[in-house]
This record gives sequence, C-alpha cells and structure tokens, in this order.
Amino acid sequence: IFIGVKTIPERHYHRHPSLGIFCWSPEKDGYARGNVKLSGKILTFSDKGTILVIGNISFDLLAQMDSHVASDEKDAALQARNRLFATLSNFTDPFVDPERHHADYIAEDFHYSVTTWEGALSRPIISEDRTFDLSNLEGLEHVVSGIVDGSGIFKGQVKAFGTWLDGEITVVPKTGVPTRKNSKVGQFYIEFGTYERKLANTSLSKELYTKIGEQAELYAGFMVYRNGLRVMPYGREDNDFFEIEKRRTQHAGREFWANRRTFGRVAITRENNPNLKDKAGREGIIDNKASKVFRDIVENILMNTARRFFGTDADIRKQVLPEIQKDRKREKAKEAQKKIKARKRKDFRKNLKSFSEEVSKLLDQLETYGEKARADQLPDDETELLKFRDSLMEATNLFRELNVGSPPAKLGTLEAAYNDYRYKSSQIKNLLSQLNDTVVKKIEIIKPKSPGDIAYSELNGNAAFLHSRLRKWSGEAKEILSSEMRRLSELVENRNKTYHAEMLPLLEDLEYDRITLTDALAKLDREKIRQDNENIALFEPYISTLKSLQESIDIETLVSFTMQESDDVRQELDRLNSLAQLGITVEIIGHEIEGLEMRITRGLKAMPAEIQNLSEFNAIETAHGMLIDRLRFLSPLKLSGEKLKTWITGEKIVSYIRDFFGEKLERGGVKFEASQEFRQFSAYEQVARIYPVFINLINNAQYWVGLSKDTEKKILLDVLGGKIIISDNGPGVEDDDLKHLFSLFFTRKVRGGRGVGLYLCRANLAAGGHKIYYAIENSQRILTGANFIIEFKGAKYV
Repeated sequence: IFIGVKTIPERHYHRHPSLGIFCWSPEKDGYARGNVKLSGKILTFSDKGTILVIGNISFDLLAQMDSHVASDEKDAALQARNRLFATLSNFTDPFVDPERHHADYIAEDFHYSVTTWEGALSRPIISEDRTFDLSNLEGLEHVVSGIVDGSGIFKGQVKAFGTWLDGEITVVPKTGVPTRKNSKVGQFYIEFGTYERKLANTSLSKELYTKIGEQAELYAGFMVYRNGLRVMPYGREDNDFFEIEKRRTQHAGREFWANRRTFGRVAITRENNPNLKDKAGREGIIDNKASKVFRDIVENILMNTARRFFGTDADIRKQVLPEIQKDRKREKAKEAQKKIKARKRKDFRKNLKSFSEEVSKLLDQLETYGEKARADQLPDDETELLKFRDSLMEATNLFRELNVGSPPAKLGTLEAAYNDYRYKSSQIKNLLSQLNDTVVKKIEIIKPKSPGDIAYSELNGNAAFLHSRLRKWSGEAKEILSSEMRRLSELVENRNKTYHAEMLPLLEDLEYDRITLTDALAKLDREKIRQDNENIALFEPYISTLKSLQESIDIETLVSFTMQESDDVRQELDRLNSLAQLGITVEIIGHEIEGLEMRITRGLKAMPAEIQNLSEFNAIETAHGMLIDRLRFLSPLKLSGEKLKTWITGEKIVSYIRDFFGEKLERGGVKFEASQEFRQFSAYEQVARIYPVFINLINNAQYWVGLSKDTEKKILLDVLGGKIIISDNGPGVEDDDLKHLFSLFFTRKVRGGRGVGLYLCRANLAAGGHKIYYAIENSQRILTGANFIIEFKGAKYV
C-alpha cells in the first residue's frame, strides 16, 4: 500500500466498476502495471500485484503524513495512525513455528508493508519485521500453548508466574462438540499469554515488565489467523469476539484475561476448519453453528485456565503471589537503599574533594600554633592572648564544618584520600584540644581584668557560629521544599489529566457503536480503580513520610540504621559461612598435618648418628620444632578432639609468646615486656583457647608498632583494675574503625592481614565466658597506641 499526495492529472483517473474506487492506469483497463508516477518521479515495482492510486483520500490516510496535519488535528491524527497500525500490523501470523505447525498455517511468499511518500522522502509505517513474535510470547510470565482436537479438547502446556508447569494440561469443552460435516469445527492451534497488571505482583524483572507494557500498547490482542493471514477485526481493542472484556466486567480478578494485556492468537486453516469461513475481505468469520461452537471452545479455554492457574480463585496464585509480593517489596527497598547509598557516596566524594585541601591548610596553621605553644611563645598580653583564642575558636568552628560525613562501606578509589583526611583530622582534633587547654590555663594565670566580658564574648561568638549554621541549613531546606512543592504540583496536575486522556477515546468508540454502553461504563470504572491504586501508591507513602517529619521522627537515622543493620547482617552471614568453611578445612587438613608431622619426627629420629651430628640436621630439626609450634595455633579452629582445662598463668603466657615469636620481635626492634602483676595472674581455661588470643594480639601489636614513628617500639602486658591490658605505642585504632574492630575479615593492614584474628579472639574468649574490648577512656590506657582489655571470668590476681 502506497499512500501519496495526489499529483496525477484527473484525466488519468476513472472509477473501477467493481471496487468502486478511483484507479489510475495508462492502459485505462482499471489496472496499473509496471510503474506509477508520484510527484514527478517514476517508481518502478514488481510486474505482479495491484497499485491503487486514490484521490481525495480520507483524513485517516492523510493523517499518516506529518506535512498534511494541521496543528489542531494532531491528536486526531495520532488516533488515526494508531487505528491503521492496529488494523494492518501482524498481518501474517507472528506466532507460527515452522517446526511445530504444518505448512498450511504459514503464509508463504507473502510480503507486505505500508509506506508513505512525500516527494522523494519515504517513511515506513508498517513492515513484516517481527517486533513481537513467538519467542516474546513464550517469554511472558503467563502462557497457554497447545492444540485443540476435533472433539474440542485442548491439550498443551501452561506457564504460570514464570514457571512451566509439569505435565500436559487438558481442558475439556463444557458441552458436546458437533461432528457433522457441515457444522464441525475441526482441529486448530491456540497460543496466548499475558503479564500481571501490577508491578508488585509480577515475576518479571522491572525492566522486562516495563518493556512488555510498552509492547502491549502496539501488539496486544487476541487474534485469529486463517492459513497464516489475519482475519479482521479480531484482536483489535474495539472488538470482543471472545467476550473477554464482557466477562471481566462481571469479575475482573477471577476472569483474569484482558484484551489490552493479552498477546496471542487462534490459528485455523481452510483445510482443517472448512466451516469457519471468513467474509469477503476477511472481515470476520461468517456467523454459523461452527463459528458459535468455535467461540464457545476458545472461551471455555480462557475461563478454565483463568480459574485454574491465573485468576484470584487459582491455587497457584494464592501460593506464589505472597512470596512474589514480598520479593517486590524487598526489591523496592533495595532500590531505595541504592539511591540513598548513591546520594551519600556522591556527597561524601564531593565533601572529601572539597575539604581535603582545607583540612591540610588548617593542620598547617594549627601546627604553627603548636610550635609557638611548645616554645612558650604565646602572647602574655591579655588582649593579644584573647585574639589568639578567637583565632583558635575560628579554627575549631571551621573544623566542624569540614566534616565529610560517614564513609561508604566500600571506599574503593577514595580509600587513600579518606585515610589521609582521617589522619589529618585526628591530628587537628588533638592539636585543638591541647591548644585550647594551654590557652585556658594561661588565661587563668594572667588573671584577666574582666572575666565576664570574656565569657560574654565567647557566648556571642558561639551564638554567631550556631546562627550561621542554622541560616545555611534553613536556606538549603527551604530550597528543597520549594522544589518539592513545584514537583508535587506538577505531579498532581499530571495525575488529574491522566484519567481523561485515557478514557476520552472510549467515548468516541461509544459514539460510533464500536463498544456498548455496558462495556464502556465497566471500562471507565476499572480505569478509575486502577488509577486510584496508582495514586495511593504515590501519595500515601509521601504523606506518611511528611507526618513522620512533623512528629520529629529522624528518618535519616532510621533509614541509615536499617541499611547498616541489613548490610551488617548480610556480611555477617557471609563471614560465618566463610568461617565455617575455614573450620572444616582446618579440621580435615589438621589431621593430615598431624599424621605427616609424626612421620617426619619418626624419620628424623631414625637418621644415623653421623647425620644427626651435622649442622644441617640441627637446622632441619630446629625448623621442624618451630613448625610444630605454629601448628598449635590452629588447634582452636578444630571442631573435634578433647579440650581439657588447666590453670594458665601469666608467666606461662609470656614464655609461650617468647618461644613462638623467637627472634621476630628482636629483629623488629620491638621491646616486649610484662609486669609482675601480669606474670602472677592465672585463669582456669583451655590452653588452645587462650594462647592463640595472645598470639593474635601480640602479632597485631608488633605489626603496628613497626609503623610507628617513635624511636622506641614497645609492647606491654599488664593488669589494671583487675583486668588484663595488652598495650602498645603504635598509631592505635581510629574512632571510625572501632565499630568494625572485631568483625570477621575487617583489617586495615596493607599486607598480610586477613581480618580473622580479632574475631576469633572474641569468639574464643566468649566461649569461656570471658570478654575482650578496646580501651576508649584514657583511664583505661597504659601506652599511647592500641590498648586491648580482657576480662577473665574467675581469674586470680595476686
């Protein structure tokens, strides 16, 4: 079909006697051959077929060309285009499978397209390219596919909520099917499918659900094909031959199938279904007894499958839907979490980039102040000292504003920059505290003339800082609220127009008798309910959130806490799984290593005396002994074997540590000491449970003191307040890391760290009722670095 602007002189037109339309032909016999002239150009086509050139064409055809549509006709033109597309798309059966269907069901050597020409510019409207074919149909979450035999019995497969059901499904007709030659229906194929109306109920991914929804606007419809060619008007939205929409008006949930969401067709042939005769022009099937029975059979399949597998009465829906809805809620929550995480990461990255340079400048400034304080060069004059303190307060206020916020769980490329920021922030915090204490003490020494004025000035300065911060937050909040008010107004305005936009075309269908009043009212009501449910999903959570804000509920903390808990639980499960695998691995390998070690020991002892006297043999024996000591460290991870308790003293622990680490501490220049109180302490516990704890802690301590800038590297075991203290003078643990310190696989070591040690220390001690934690208060710390406290249950301290 070629639609073009009339450019041919009228003398070449004449009315065709049988078709009743204007045709053009050089031979004047009513047929065009070879070519046609459009806009001065000769277009050559196949030597077979028919060309109809129609003058004074209707608006529906003229609307296919943009240049011939006035600005006030655009909506009407769009409707005309949609109607033409619905009429002529899928002209041949898109769901036929050459491997399953006989050749009678395939329209061979049949090609079609609809193209508009405006001068030399052409635009395809419809082609035979398959945009929605059998593979798309079978990819839907609900599918019915099979064959109906001459007795009207359906046999085939059913897919419900994304899963093909086991076995062959049978649907028997409600009444007997005629078998007489002039009224029998015959065998035919049937395939149709759909998807859930609500995203919350679908088993499809959100992306696929959205895509299928878009395809439904163009290709949905329950069609009829005869020998591979479409029989109109079946499958058009305004046609309800199988009374799908009529049944939905009675009970939409139970009947389930809907014209606008159903893809598929019934395939008949002239040979198998001779009594299903289509009218001239293929405009529908002639109304006879066979056509009535045919319709009853198909309607029975639609109703039966809806009730058994898909509708509200189906057992499968009742079983599967709650889990799907739970998954959808979980996905929605995850999407919200992703958005929040993305926003927080974006803000964190932005703040880190912006504040890092400011933090460096501030640290340089405070180090200059610190050098003056250490050199006792702070002003002695009251006025100058108070100015210096003002500068210190400005630095304090600036530092509070340079907060980058909580870091994301995985820093990635930001880790180096954040570690640098965190180190400098820690230095700034310490310098501010020390400088402030120094200045306050000096002010007390010089005894200012007017302490009240100083306090009042401090009050005003602090108030100014608070007011400035409040103005900033207020401006930002008002800007967000204004933007949100505009967005809310636009959303309400759009939602107000949606119902009319969707339903006004229905009134036109009613006016031209393309739909009954009963069906129109039912559709109006269904659309109202659908849009009301969408509005509920949009506005009720929104209003609930605003009410929470009105009641001063901290939503940010609530969301962050929930997200953190969710992440922590998921990570803990992964870690426990890994730990279980690790324990099982040690259990298996441990027995093998013990057996191998015994064979090595027996082999060494069996060596001739002259070999045992060699220095090389002594080196091997020493290395073997050290290996055995290391293997003892694995014993707490073994799941089986007898575990005996005994009194373990601090002296034994110190001796074990020195034997275990050997020369490692000395080579690293680390001074390892234990107080007399520690040496005299004792606890009744399993050796294999306690020794690895101290090995872990000392191993960590020697690593971190090795990175310390102090010339003296020191590790001390001591007792303080009836508790064991393992202390060092390394860099200590950052405040941000304290909450993760005993988590499995958490480590800040650049090399050699697996993040298992401290987790096992806590787990081993907890098994015996003991506790371990990190000292935060200065009163609990002995050396300047990391200080771990162990509370032993039932321990003795002399």
